[in-house]
Amino acid sequence: MILAVLRQEEPNPNILSFILRLTGILAASETSFQHLQQGEVVFGAFGEAGALGSTLWEDMTIRSGWVLGAYTMLQHYRALDVIFALQEDRSLFVASGASRLLARLLIFSVQSEPSRLLCTTDCDWPACARMIVARVEESLKSHPVSHVTHSLKLLTTLFEHNQDPWTEVLWSRIAETVGSLLTEEPIQAGHSLVELFLSMARSPAFSSPECSLWKLVTLALKNLILTQSGPLALGLLKVEACPHAIKRQALNILLQPMDCISRAVFDSLDFPSKMLDLRWSLKMKAKVLSTFNVLKKVFQATLKWFLNVLELPGSTADFQRHQQFFRELLLVLQKRMCSPSWEVRDSALEYLTLVMKPLRRQEELWQELLSSEVLALAEGLLDDPESYVRASAVKALGQFSLVAGVDSKRPSSDDNGNHQEASSAGTRLLEILTTDTEGFPRRAVIGVFVEWLQEGHPDVLAAPEPFVSKAIQAVSGDLDWEVKVAGLELAKVFAAQTFARFGLVERPYTADCLPSDSVPSRLSELVQTFCRVKLFEFLFGALQDCDRPVCLKACQILLAVKSKICKDSCLEPGKRSELGDGAQPEEMLGGASPSALIHTIGDSAEKFLQDPECLPTVLRSMNLEGLQRSLDLSSDHLEQSPHSLLQDILSTSGNVEENEADCY
Repeated sequence: MILAVLRQEEPNPNILSFILRLTGILAASETSFQHLQQGEVVFGAFGEAGALGSTLWEDMTIRSGWVLGAYTMLQHYRALDVIFALQEDRSLFVASGASRLLARLLIFSVQSEPSRLLCTTDCDWPACARMIVARVEESLKSHPVSHVTHSLKLLTTLFEHNQDPWTEVLWSRIAETVGSLLTEEPIQAGHSLVELFLSMARSPAFSSPECSLWKLVTLALKNLILTQSGPLALGLLKVEACPHAIKRQALNILLQPMDCISRAVFDSLDFPSKMLDLRWSLKMKAKVLSTFNVLKKVFQATLKWFLNVLELPGSTADFQRHQQFFRELLLVLQKRMCSPSWEVRDSALEYLTLVMKPLRRQEELWQELLSSEVLALAEGLLDDPESYVRASAVKALGQFSLVAGVDSKRPSSDDNGNHQEASSAGTRLLEILTTDTEGFPRRAVIGVFVEWLQEGHPDVLAAPEPFVSKAIQAVSGDLDWEVKVAGLELAKVFAAQTFARFGLVERPYTADCLPSDSVPSRLSELVQTFCRVKLFEFLFGALQDCDRPVCLKACQILLAVKSKICKDSCLEPGKRSELGDGAQPEEMLGGASPSALIHTIGDSAEKFLQDPECLPTVLRSMNLEGLQRSLDLSSDHLEQSPHSLLQDILSTSGNVEENEADCY
């Protein structure tokens, strides 16, 4: 029966969802799992050959059945191997999701038998928990850094989402293994260890000063390199339960860069060279790469101090010395941008983005930045092979274009050495938004566009409509839900600014000074503006998106637009426009859901939304408030209810109406 359904070209979604759940139930025992696996049932149901790798995956019912079936199946080692293997997936999101799933499975497994007394030995642990903990211990003792990192991330997720006393029992079992990682040279997965210790430090289960956690934290502060011990020290200072001795140790670590700066300041004869030679004062010379990482924090502290110094009255000689220091500082920043380590390139771009706004107030220093190679290198990193670096380069270029006050066009050269005009920043970023295959750069681009619109970028102020129109058209076809949500934020800002520009805003303390006869004309112009940008087409399309955050954001924006347009419309019923064969908007909609609006009105959609007299009626006819209430609720209460499962069973019988009462 299972194979017969799986082999259908276009199976009924409800039937297939039920089959996936049924397969998971049957595969919950290892013997049945082996039998089903030999018959290719498991692969056909949950592998790439099934719904997971076909267009059927677009149906929410099928995805829900797949998740529930897989969760039921994962109760023994052979099935768990699938999830453990996904921790090595090349996709960061898949690997992270696998770690979160394993942590949840461990929590659910232990909580399923709360009456059982848990001890450090695994004899009394539930089977699923016993298998996961054994694999974690095995991975922590293995040599590949990736295995160690995945296990540490799993533990971090576990301690972040569960603070019950049994987690202390688990920690007592693995503490020695984790502690052995801090005695290795070099220390593996240092950043992951920092995240683990901080997540545990915030948990009440480890708040006791006698807990073994604090011994390992002390060892970590001593043995980790400064770029790793620094974030750990900063996080510990915010933990109330952290012992005072450890807080003093953490504070000393954070003050190390400032101590170097302070000593350099008092030696004014050799001030610039001492500041730049901080990278040679570590090992804080054989490890130049580690020194560059440390300089990230030193740069930030130096800049804050440097800008404060420039605001104080001083001699010309003092300023020239400061200017020379900043010039040499830019040289160091250029080296970081050319580092073979992507983390170093990324931190350099983040630093550049951070400092441009305060630097713009110092004209001489701003000119030093413009005359250096820093901006050219930053622009070149838009094509970096690492997506994180490309995203940071996008933010740096966007900040420069905004702060500089013009859409900068930097000269470039072709293969023959002839100078030519490079594309503008906006055009370049729009190209990244439509062509980059990774989500991080695209999210960065739309984030920059939102900031440009909010802050008033000169080119955006000159032509906001084409700017927003191109951006939301690019976003509407994006597969990343976070990009779509950011695009909706851009639409929200544009709508608010457009209402303000046409004077259709609420005045809480004064009467509306607009003549009543001017409102329809202003509303007509406003609707035409929205139609030129294709704003409503974008919002209605987002209402039909498969990701709930996108639908919810679009619904909220439409509600805000509806409240303003319908309040300011002031139209009499007799003046409403007719569409199609003379049917009124209310009759054509017929109570249809907002997500089906485009299909309901068909070819009349454009005419519907361009008619300023008809649009308020259309919006009034849409139950956006009800849709928002539905979207505010998770779908779990429907998809995982007994009633839903019974409906699936009845669907497989092919006679739903006859047995409908059985559902109750």
